Amino acid sequence: MNLKVLLKKTSIDFNTYAKKFLFSKKDGTILWDAMNYGVVNGGKRVRPFLVIELSKTLKIKKLNYMRLALAIELVHAYSLIHDDLPGMDNDDLRRGKPTTHKKFGEAVAILAGNSLLTLAFELLADSKTHTNSKIRLELVTNLAKMSGQNGLAGGQSLDLLYEKKNVSEKEIIVMHNLKTAKLFEFCMLAPLILCGKNILIREKEYRRYGKSFGLIFQATDDL
Repeated sequence: MNLKVLLKKTSIDFNTYAKKFLFSKKDGTILWDAMNYGVVNGGKRVRPFLVIELSKTLKIKKLNYMRLALAIELVHAYSLIHDDLPGMDNDDLRRGKPTTHKKFGEAVAILAGNSLLTLAFELLADSKTHTNSKIRLELVTNLAKMSGQNGLAGGQSLDLLYEKKNVSEKEIIVMHNLKTAKLFEFCMLAPLILCGKNILIREKEYRRYGKSFGLIFQATDDL
């Protein structure tokens, strides 16, 4: 099976799982509608793909790695919803469809993004993700670090700061590393943590792969 076909198949499987999980949280509110819209509104699902394929190699159970993949994609979806807001990139369209704030209003979009972020941590903290609380704590801690001030959010703040400014190649790489590569780094690290074996001795290699993949991904996307 070639990579393009495998990516499409994995994306379909993941979307089915994500929709089922989100439907289990449905409560009839506009907030849920906005959250659901922000997640199922298309996307290549590259991050879940990396998590799923590495987890299969490590022989992790599907229930566990699908929850992990979804948690990461929820963080990604939250970041896109907030990135599109008037106070940031002010985009009207995302993947050819109205952005979340255009469809539901700015206030609801902010709350939807916040709720997706917290739902990601709820997923990882649940014993269904792993029975060992120490492993769950390690997952939560690492995702928090890679999505906050010294990760995704920090990178987004630099992106806003650098708008319409001449910045150095080094500054751009730092921004891309935080904004994009940190989450990809977590995609490669998290299955190792979830595996719960001595495979963490290769942690540096997997982190480096995730970082390099993320930088290439962002540069290609920008071009």
